Amino acid sequence: MDTIIVERSFHSLEKIIDVLERGGVVILPSENVYGFAVKALSKEAVDRVYELKGREKNKPLVYFTSKRKAEEYGIIDDNAKKIIDLWPEGVGIIVPKKDNVPSYVTAGKDSIMLVCVDEFLESLADKASFPIAGTSANKSGEKENIKFDSVDKMFNGRVSMIVKGGKCKRGQSGTIINLSVKPPTVLREGPFSTERIRELIPNILVSLL
Repeated sequence: MDTIIVERSFHSLEKIIDVLERGGVVILPSENVYGFAVKALSKEAVDRVYELKGREKNKPLVYFTSKRKAEEYGIIDDNAKKIIDLWPEGVGIIVPKKDNVPSYVTAGKDSIMLVCVDEFLESLADKASFPIAGTSANKSGEKENIKFDSVDKMFNGRVSMIVKGGKCKRGQSGTIINLSVKPPTVLREGPFSTERIRELIPNILVSLL
């Protein structure tokens, strides 16, 4: 497979969306880490991500989304709205999923993790006419990739497109808040601190994965 390389630019969005729409696997830079992205409605593309990553099928993917589209995929309560109002930011929320989210993306779970990491990924999700699923672009159990050279070496020739974006600014996976349980719980600490979350959701618990 010949992997297309494009620069991270808002001018590249149409090319990226075209590859995704045709069922291709794209590796995207974000301010957190590099990540796989596929059309969520293509089971074949989703399965390919699991294969490339060596990911267990009982571990769900996430949805890359935007402020505007979050309610299309998840049931958004007041706590979720408080986090979404801060997007794009390095924090993802787990919320009850809507029926239009395929169970093969969520590993059969009734919830979906929604992320909106930065302006580039938000614009991509907003512009696409379909939902985009993804996960970090690395081998399961190994360190996340935060540089283009790393993902290029690991996955060139195995994915349809790699978007070249230099080194990721934050350099770590995002914070995860599970809002589908009571009380809400921080599952992973990342660039968005628990202290900031507590200012918005005072009864938040911390139970790290």
